[in-house]
Amino acid sequence: SAAQRTLGLALYLLGQLPFDWAPPNGYPDVAGPWSGTNAMLNRWNIAFALGSGSAPGLSIDYAALHGNAQTARQIVDRLDQRLVQGRLSPEERASILAYVAAGRSPDAVLPGWLIQAKLPGAIGLVLAAQTFQWR
Repeated sequence: SAAQRTLGLALYLLGQLPFDWAPPNGYPDVAGPWSGTNAMLNRWNIAFALGSGSAPGLSIDYAALHGNAQTARQIVDRLDQRLVQGRLSPEERASILAYVAAGRSPDAVLPGWLIQAKLPGAIGLVLAAQTFQWR
């Protein structure tokens, strides 16, 4: 299926195909083998493909992630809870909040078109955040 191909490609790009680590000890659980610009770029690209709903065969239930949030702060709070169990750092939250607010007050009610425009990118930012990457 398209979802299986997408997942397989993502795992390949991340260097984590199942049963592909030659030594019998499994994939390393230390930073060295996973650090580097190519590895990070691949993780970011996958995060934004998932957030934007552009990963073939995979879909995002934006309504479930968004809930009834109407302000930038409510949206970021909801994504923080739903995607990383409230573990975003203050710096990550501030950056994502500024992105979603788009120059408005974080507590101002956002028009529906802006929420729709910003939600995919906000999901990608949470998935690309260091907090998510360390999980």
